Amino acid sequence: MFIQGGVYAWSGGKDSDRFGLTIWRGPRAVAVVTVDAQGRMLTVDASKSTGNIVGYEFEIHGVGKHVTRDARWSIRMPPVDKAEGKVTVVTTNGTRQTAAFEVVRTSPAVKLPEEVLVGVCIYPETRLTAEEIDKLEADGKTEWDGPYRRERHSPAFYIDKAVEEELGNLIVMWPEVAKTACWSVEQETACIGTLADQAIYSMTIYQRVDRATAERFGKAGRGRFFLGNNMGEFASYMYQSARSAQVSNVPQEGHLEACRDWFVHGYIAQGARNYRRSYDLVFSTSGSALAAYELQGGIDVMVSELYAIGAANLAYATAEMRGAARKWKPVYWGGWLAHEWQTAGVPFHAEEKFPLLRAGLYQQFLMGSSLIVLESGSQTTQAGFYTKESGKKNFTYSQDPPT
Repeated sequence: MFIQGGVYAWSGGKDSDRFGLTIWRGPRAVAVVTVDAQGRMLTVDASKSTGNIVGYEFEIHGVGKHVTRDARWSIRMPPVDKAEGKVTVVTTNGTRQTAAFEVVRTSPAVKLPEEVLVGVCIYPETRLTAEEIDKLEADGKTEWDGPYRRERHSPAFYIDKAVEEELGNLIVMWPEVAKTACWSVEQETACIGTLADQAIYSMTIYQRVDRATAERFGKAGRGRFFLGNNMGEFASYMYQSARSAQVSNVPQEGHLEACRDWFVHGYIAQGARNYRRSYDLVFSTSGSALAAYELQGGIDVMVSELYAIGAANLAYATAEMRGAARKWKPVYWGGWLAHEWQTAGVPFHAEEKFPLLRAGLYQQFLMGSSLIVLESGSQTTQAGFYTKESGKKNFTYSQDPPT
């Protein structure tokens, strides 16, 4: 039996000799209302409504009405303890059905840092002897598509140097840092605690641990200095190749509004939900100026990968990100400066090379960024293979900067 309007309600069940079933006949409006973990975004989902629906009217008292063909609507949570409203569905024959809703504001799960964070990324570096490197190169192997660097250190060395040289108050650890450092979970936890004791924040990127481990890291960070994990270039993955678009199920037809809605409510929302199972804060580093849509989809903090193809215009990408943060709240955003990777077309000795990085750092500070990270190039150069006139060589920590 097919019940077009769906089951409306039922009664009875276990330990009952009767079972009552109520079936709704005709169109029905259903509103599922949620507020995200930061108490920032209110989403009304009317997709469970039934009938031949051609339009939706969302209304929140004191805010106004929004008419759309989309079954979902997101807005910044009004500055009230409880928001009330209604959703009306309009069918092909003009029938209108309305469902009222109310939602209570949630308290932010995490308090964001009040100070400006400035930091560097730490990359894994496998310990290799000269003999091991000779053998790898004889077999045609490369490191970052270039010759192997002979000077090598553990991640702990670079973390200590970043602290010693006062490179900032934030350390970001890339995947496999713990593995190449030969850390156990206990040792990684201790590292987070040691940094916290020095008032230095830490976070990971492109990683995922279970909720219990994330909470353990958070406790080691004194409930303040471990920020969680950055999901990385999740948003921009979908357009990096035809294959990635296929894997991401990117729609290949439809109007732009439908495409946006899929990106916000499908792709980004699902990614944010997945990471929120482990972390209270969800960061994103997308090399594209899509912050308004990422925040609407559930990302808490946008940190745009500046200098990347989709964010090569630093002023535009930063302004878009700042405006999105002001719209969706909290007003907290940052710049993830991929200078080393994304300026590979500029030779190391060109007079524009490093002033371009300095300009980007200054610009972030002047535009009010809350978080500034040098993504690459702090412990070694990394894009030597791609950088003009470099001889495909990467320069190590103790070598003089290329000029």
